[in-house]
Amino acid sequence: MAEEQAADTGWSIDLPDGWEGHDDGDTSVFTDPDGVGVLQITAMESDDDISEQDLKTFAGEPPKKAVKENFRNKHFRGFSIALQADGEYRHNWYLAANKLAVVVSYVCNEEDRSIEMAQVKDMVRSLELIL
Repeated sequence: MAEEQAADTGWSIDLPDGWEGHDDGDTSVFTDPDGVGVLQITAMESDDDISEQDLKTFAGEPPKKAVKENFRNKHFRGFSIALQADGEYRHNWYLAANKLAVVVSYVCNEEDRSIEMAQVKDMVRSLELIL
């Protein structure tokens, strides 16, 4: 595992062997060159602590077919929404730690969704706040 830090945005994540990352404006993009999907992370700072309600407002109402799950690790709390539509699988996490909100998005073809999901979930669980 390699650790990827986005010091200017206040977070770090552990990447599995073979995964690479680069910044694309305000978003960090991670892929396995031999893989099937893309993981993107966007962080935003607030003047106040970010509440669960703030995250829900930001995420909007999920589609009826979406699967929603709560999330909590050492630093972040929030929820994820997974949806399959139009041949695409999308899994978004809406997370907060103090004044930092992080949106993590994984996208791949619907038929490939099980190939990288274990790695993706491990990466999201490894997300840490950098003070």
